[in-house]
Amino acid sequence: MAISPSPLTLPDGSIAQDTSYSISDINLDILDPVAQSQLLAVSNLGTTTTSKINSSLDLIRTYENLEVFTLDHTLIDGLHNNTASASYAVTNTGSSKFVRVIIILGEFHPSGTPKVRIENNSNYYEITIPHTLSKKRIEFNNIPVSFVTSFWVENHTNTKWPDYGNSILVVGL
Repeated sequence: MAISPSPLTLPDGSIAQDTSYSISDINLDILDPVAQSQLLAVSNLGTTTTSKINSSLDLIRTYENLEVFTLDHTLIDGLHNNTASASYAVTNTGSSKFVRVIIILGEFHPSGTPKVRIENNSNYYEITIPHTLSKKRIEFNNIPVSFVTSFWVENHTNTKWPDYGNSILVVGL
């Protein structure tokens, strides 16, 4: 015969109540269940913190449907000054009419008037980058989709690019 458990007296302060959370359901839905539980378990978030959390999650939702194409970074690893990478081709950007090309370069120290260029057979975009010793983020915005169907990257920084720590992404806008 099994022994029935005995009820214990509920500790003071224990409650059960209907509630609504200050973080919207649509924002909570982008988090996994563990993250949701951890976030909702905090009892005193405060309005400033809650506002920051909602703003951050709103931003994530804005970008979650964007197409991101990670391209072969080895084509720009160790790229020498005044040389071009092999060609990249991004051909399926869905309904996007424009893209953002993001190039991340590991730490290096360019000199002179350093520039990075993306070029296709007939046009190019060029941007001057800082000449400090640091990692670089180069962002070409609102580039027509037709441009990235065949393009390459050129190094005009007066310095060889790092052999590692580089990446290149194309994001549909």
